[in-house]
Amino acid sequence: MKNKASRIVSVVTKAILGRRLLPGTKLGEREMADVFGSSRVIVRQAVIELADAGLVNLQHHKGAYVASPSLGEALEIYEALTMVEIAVAESLIERGAAARLGELRHLNERQKKALEDGNQDLADDLGRDFHSLLVRLGRNRTIEDFHIRLTRKAALLSSLYNSESDTCGFAADHEQIMDLIERGEVAAVKRCLRTHNSLVARSFNYDEVREQTLTLTEALMPFIEPDQQSA
Repeated sequence: MKNKASRIVSVVTKAILGRRLLPGTKLGEREMADVFGSSRVIVRQAVIELADAGLVNLQHHKGAYVASPSLGEALEIYEALTMVEIAVAESLIERGAAARLGELRHLNERQKKALEDGNQDLADDLGRDFHSLLVRLGRNRTIEDFHIRLTRKAALLSSLYNSESDTCGFAADHEQIMDLIERGEVAAVKRCLRTHNSLVARSFNYDEVREQTLTLTEALMPFIEPDQQSA
């Protein structure tokens, strides 16, 4: 049962992060059970796991809905992300680990290339990947897991709200962050990360909410392997 529930969790998570299941969308147990060819008990277990991960809200007598972060929650999420990333950057500097930034620079170049090609969605995804990779360089699994959880909650914002972000500016910020780490400028790295993440959090138009146009089945099907439909 655990394995079946985990597969459902994986599919729903991909649909949320892939912006096919928007915040506020109801996750009906019966429809999900039909989609996955599973029992409602297993679906319920998966929904509870998604709620524990912060991706779903459970409402008494109403069911489960994809979480919808408010402005206040968004600012708290990005404040927490900033605290984690500052700690990792400071650790990299203290340990003289700037040599690890090669992969990070390669990712930044891919983001700039995506922007040149006009591929905004890819550029946005690579921008988020930059922060995830930065934290992975710290080589602390507990911190990384916490950051992943926060990043998934932050991804809900890009699903729910339209963004007025300056992705080119954000890519330039990433380059500056790497340069400061390599030069060992701790205070400057902290200021840059705080400013950058604050701008990202405030780039969303919280008055303009995207509407779910796909049915639950349509949103989930692209992420379901054939064998999962009869799990």
